[in-house]
Amino acid sequence: MSTLPRDVRISTIHEIGVKVDDYLDVAKSETLKREGAQAAYLNTAKNLAAVMATLDREFTNGSESAEHLPYAKLWVKKCILVCEDLANQAGNLAAAAKGAEKQTSNIVEMLKQLHDLEVVKKRRETEILAALPLIAESAKEASKVEEAPSPVAPKKTNIPRRTIKEIRLAEAAEAERLAAIETAAKAASKPAKKAKGRRPKS
Repeated sequence: MSTLPRDVRISTIHEIGVKVDDYLDVAKSETLKREGAQAAYLNTAKNLAAVMATLDREFTNGSESAEHLPYAKLWVKKCILVCEDLANQAGNLAAAAKGAEKQTSNIVEMLKQLHDLEVVKKRRETEILAALPLIAESAKEASKVEEAPSPVAPKKTNIPRRTIKEIRLAEAAEAERLAAIETAAKAASKPAKKAKGRRPKS
């Protein structure tokens, strides 16, 4: 995440976007220029091919010397080949220019999305900052409610807490007391033994 303040980021992205948008206009002009050159060379080659078709007629009509016909055809054919070669080169340059235009357009679109995202984040941060006093007030009121004593809450007693050793000793003493009570109860429940002796004579 960038450490630049939000306003600085928005301004920086906007400035870069404006410059890249200018480059996009240049790339579009370059594409049109290359495509126009290709079309011009192809059109020239097509026209020269039409001239080639009229050479035989012009030389056979006697307007030109027949002995010059092969040379005329040779050079017109060379001109056609040159124009076709230039058209191919212009086509390659036009494809490269179109690729550069597309790439620049993608960069412009990406910068626009970044700019819009930063604007949305800034708006959310502004809304959160505006809501902070209300949130703090609500938290304060909630803390007051929690601190208020409940009318049915049991009162706290000051009974000291016993240690584990004291608890064990108390349990052992209670066990001994219960055992003594149980022993005494068993002894009391036994029947008394009859005394041995002679019966008095009648």
